[in-house]
Amino acid sequence: MENVIVSVEDFQNYMIRDKLSSKTKYLYNTYFAKLDQQRLLIEGAPYIDELLRDKKHNNAVCRAFIRKLFKYIRRSSNMPKELIDLVNKYELEPTGAKVKKTKEILTIAQINTLANSFGRAQQYLMVLSSFYLGLRLEELLSLTFDDIDWTTCEVKIRWQIAKRHHERIIPAPRHLIEKISLFIQETIRLDETGYYKINRIIFPYNKHRWWRDLKKQAKDKMLAKDLSPHCLRHSCASYLFNIKKWNMVQVQEFLGHKDMSTTRIYIHQNKEELRELINNAFPDEDIYKHKQENINTKPIIENIQQPKPIIKNDIINKKPKPFKSKYFQ
Repeated sequence: MENVIVSVEDFQNYMIRDKLSSKTKYLYNTYFAKLDQQRLLIEGAPYIDELLRDKKHNNAVCRAFIRKLFKYIRRSSNMPKELIDLVNKYELEPTGAKVKKTKEILTIAQINTLANSFGRAQQYLMVLSSFYLGLRLEELLSLTFDDIDWTTCEVKIRWQIAKRHHERIIPAPRHLIEKISLFIQETIRLDETGYYKINRIIFPYNKHRWWRDLKKQAKDKMLAKDLSPHCLRHSCASYLFNIKKWNMVQVQEFLGHKDMSTTRIYIHQNKEELRELINNAFPDEDIYKHKQENINTKPIIENIQQPKPIIKNDIINKKPKPFKSKYFQ
């Protein structure tokens, strides 16, 4: 390459000073060898954009190499002015970082609309069970006959299917258990002995298919653009906390969270309700209720005299005494 701007030896020494790993130095040297420094100097930003549009270079490692190269150019003193201006003005978009998406939150009326929009009883009950019980997708699709106590209306999330094996027992609404019982009697046959198998799954459904059907149905009904099965669990937590006024500990126990910080992700505090709680907690109570004629309308700050300086000028201007010691003359 003619008229090399950045030499390989200087860039390698720079990476050694930054204490990069051997693997990182190997990858950076690979991209450095493919870099056309003349085009970088002449074309500037369009060359970098063209480089990153290539599938072989549009990755996090190549972008990290470009950042490291720009950092080296900024610290160097013998670089062309055009290249320094390019480095200072060009903004490299990050890649590889996860984009946090806001979860779709549905109200209880929207949940009922979504459940009734399905034509089958199984899908109808899957929506209600996910919302009323706050179930994860794996917990919903792994429920068996033995997990439900049909007398006390309690649902047991076994440690085998629970996240981090955190087993819990959920009190379920009686009307939901009655609907599930009716669904089982109408759709599932008895075995040869005249009983149901206790390890029989209640909702045998493919998880990818359920994700696709739920998203399509919510979009058709104009309820949400990108609804996932886990959004029903988020909606349950938001409904219990904001509408039913459950405290954080109750929501944590119901959802089966081990840490309180995980529960805070599910909670969406209403700003207006939070503002009202703050105003009620700290009301405007004037404990100094004086008569109107005795109130001095002048600003308080005008009645305050300027305090005298603590340190006098002669002390400030006084020179310190020389330090004497028997060890240091």
